[in-house]
Amino acid sequence: MKFYTYIHKRADDGVVFYIGKGQGNRHQDTRSRNRYWRNVVAKHGFTAEILSHWPTEDEAFEHEKLLIECFRDMGYKLVNMTDGGEGPSGMVHSEETRARLSEQSRQYYANPEARALAAEQSRQYWDDPEARARLSEQMRQRMSSPEARARQSEKVRQYWDDPEARASRSEQSRQYWADPEARARQSEKVRQQWLSPEARARRSEQMRQSHANPEARARLSEQARQHMSSPEARAAVGDRTRGSVWVTNGTANRQLKPGAPMPAGFRRGKVKRSVPSRAA
Repeated sequence: MKFYTYIHKRADDGVVFYIGKGQGNRHQDTRSRNRYWRNVVAKHGFTAEILSHWPTEDEAFEHEKLLIECFRDMGYKLVNMTDGGEGPSGMVHSEETRARLSEQSRQYYANPEARALAAEQSRQYWDDPEARARLSEQMRQRMSSPEARARQSEKVRQYWDDPEARASRSEQSRQYWADPEARARQSEKVRQQWLSPEARARRSEQMRQSHANPEARARLSEQARQHMSSPEARAAVGDRTRGSVWVTNGTANRQLKPGAPMPAGFRRGKVKRSVPSRAA
């Protein structure tokens, strides 16, 4: 694919400061950069990273605009002089242009080879521990801001207030879990996670802190009450747990389905969890 989108990061701390679109060796090129870009590079240096490849320039432009919008919304101080795309800051593509770009993307990703290539690029990125660590730190810094958390919370609320969005997400989830291979992959991920004592300790501490918060307990209780008010939900829970047995390792409790092997370090039974006492 000829075109791509890329980011520039400060060499000394890895903070993203520029997002661009290019081809060839443009992501490494230091020519034709604005004075703000040059000031940052003179002070910090820079590294370049290609994020995604695109078959058409229009799609690369559209992805550039999306990235600039997202990173600015996350609080990054980008030195881009425009909002990306072919026009000046604030330009909005016409309905016809957006429809054409959407159709081009749809046709491109209808190709199994294109989807496989995109999946492989994503897999290689997330297989890099340094890449995961950088993104994790960037997300941690972003979400440490109350304003950023409030903006993200409002976006999520607006999304789930849309009946079409909820229906679409529900259908995607249904199709995913209807795939036996997907269920097997997810099951293996969870199993591997809980084999790690560090992962179990972190999860246990997160749960302890969550349940120590009266507001969090109230929300969980209300969610469970609303969920179990549905006859279908109660029937589904009954089907999943029928014939199951409780096992414990002395700290955590788990339910085993009929015929499932006993996990290492576990035995039949159930330990009573301590619940933080409420103030009188």
